[in-house]
Amino acid sequence: MNELPLPVDHECLICYLYRMGGQFPCEQSLRFVKHYRDTRVPRATALERKVQMLGGYCDCEVLMNAVRPASLEAARLLDAGDDILCHGVRRGSIQPCDQWMMRRGVQWGGGQFRRRSA
Repeated sequence: MNELPLPVDHECLICYLYRMGGQFPCEQSLRFVKHYRDTRVPRATALERKVQMLGGYCDCEVLMNAVRPASLEAARLLDAGDDILCHGVRRGSIQPCDQWMMRRGVQWGGGQFRRRSA
């Protein structure tokens, strides 16, 4: 098995998924979510279940369904296919950096997009 690239220090899960999505095709699995969890947040045992509740059944669906850009500038970078500079998170966190808004609530109700709590 090929060794997957490691997340950069303090890189959030979503920025890692975005970076890996630009380098590797989606395999219809949560392989990068699992790799991030195993290498950065091993205590987050419910991470897969949480992203699936938000509509992320594979790595690319996490980016499409569970998060969206938090600013117009970040949205423009995504549309252009450019890299987004991760603003970083504390070690052991599964929260996105402030470049992203995470969807809250279960997928049936549509949920709401909110900035992470301070």
